Amino acid sequence: GGAITAEELAAFAAGQVPARSLGMGGAAVVLARPQTGAGAFAGALLETVSRLRAGDLQAAAVQAVQPTLARFGVTAVPPDLGATGFAAVDVAGRAAACAVTLNGPFGSGHTVTGTGIILAASPFSPGGLANAFLSPMIAVGADGVSMAGVGSGGPHGTAAIAAAMVRAAAGSPPQRSRELSATKASAYDTVNAVTCQEGACVALPDPRAHGAGAASVATQ
Repeated sequence: GGAITAEELAAFAAGQVPARSLGMGGAAVVLARPQTGAGAFAGALLETVSRLRAGDLQAAAVQAVQPTLARFGVTAVPPDLGATGFAAVDVAGRAAACAVTLNGPFGSGHTVTGTGIILAASPFSPGGLANAFLSPMIAVGADGVSMAGVGSGGPHGTAAIAAAMVRAAAGSPPQRSRELSATKASAYDTVNAVTCQEGACVALPDPRAHGAGAASVATQ
């Protein structure tokens, strides 16, 4: 009874493209390419923040949000885009960051019979703007991954993770959730991350308790 037929669903194929890498000093921040959803907005915001060498990076990232939105012709953003993100780093130093959205709270409001799966709203709905702000990023330095994280839910989530990534690339990644404070600018924008220094990693869930995180110690 949905707008997608079984034949259309069966014919769908996921695409895979190389990530984009932005050099920052002796490190690199890896993020989505400009052609894939948030890659364009996140990349523009990250480049703006990375040019700042001193001062409050988080405040600067928040201030950069409106000019960056205007650059892409975005004049309004729904308050809740139904999005979230997560990141992980394993004992071998491999990292992953991912962001997902239903294009609004509870997506289309329809559940697939017998599965419990809620269908996303159409990308052409007002909440379809959500994919522009899905911002998974990974910072890699000379010693490997220093941070894996994601901003989601709106432009200030992107601002939060961008500011944190600039810090990580400079060798001082956030060590406490409260340091990801750019998210206070908007109610539904979230940021979650894992930071690593000298082989030890710590989970940094969203500072307003919208997330959860855990770290474990593996022994050889």
